Amino acid sequence: MRGKGFKLLVLSFLPLLLNAGVITSDDVISKAETYLNLNWSPSVDTCVIRDWQGNKINGTFHSYYKEGLTYTWEAYVWGGINTTSSFISRINSGYCAGGYSTSDYGYYHPGHPEYMSAASHFLAGIDCAAFVNSCLSQPIGQGMDVLKSRCIKIDKSNVKKGDIWVRSSPHHHIRLADENRYVYESHSEEGYRPGVEHRPVSNASYTPYSIFPQFSQESPANGEVVEHAQTKDISVIIAAKGNIVRNGVSMGINGKQVSNLVLQSLSDTSWSLIAPNFDVSEGRAFNVVVNARNDVARSWSDKYEK
Repeated sequence: MRGKGFKLLVLSFLPLLLNAGVITSDDVISKAETYLNLNWSPSVDTCVIRDWQGNKINGTFHSYYKEGLTYTWEAYVWGGINTTSSFISRINSGYCAGGYSTSDYGYYHPGHPEYMSAASHFLAGIDCAAFVNSCLSQPIGQGMDVLKSRCIKIDKSNVKKGDIWVRSSPHHHIRLADENRYVYESHSEEGYRPGVEHRPVSNASYTPYSIFPQFSQESPANGEVVEHAQTKDISVIIAAKGNIVRNGVSMGINGKQVSNLVLQSLSDTSWSLIAPNFDVSEGRAFNVVVNARNDVARSWSDKYEK
């Protein structure tokens, strides 16, 4: 340690959401990878078009995925909600895999709480929202807007793997963020194969959101040296959807839990966490870990180092 005073070497955060079973950002990415590590061959590549009730409609669908060839990623279908297991089951049962222009065979299902397309009933595959929902262990058919409502909007500079990118126009689309401009997504963009893909992209027209609690305005800041001080409040702002559960919030300093924490609600999505009057004797270094639990949905956990 150099100099006198208080130096905060590492300020790290461990956000936790409510319910049993912890899901980390690494778990989210691992789930995404399962959609890219399949081994399947279509038994058919042309299908009779059917409506959502299974009735035949005039016309034939010609799949991008051809009989006799082997593929390793799940196909795209507008309105499709097939997990990897249900996708393989459908393929083995004689369904066509999806491909390009599947929305041409779809329509909004009147009276249904979540849209499902006609295409999703005679093809096998998954669309963009269902894919991201599945990776985040959310209800797979809830749609993009419901998922977005469970997340908090974040700055592009704060995007981490496991966060999401949302585009509202000209066409709705959603992606799962990975590192170094890479994303995981299910899409049918021309010039690329239709289906789940991991690739570097531009997110210039997208807005980032996160289902993980976010942390900001740490005081003292990382690496900050507080000269000639004996006591100082250690604080952080927690932002998230849902309610922060008071008995699920903790702060550890150098491995020891702080017992006199003060948690204050600042708004519907923001809370202040303070360890008041902490002893910051001169020349000492501290590692601070904050745990926050949020009741928005299931349980996500990740360690963010600031």
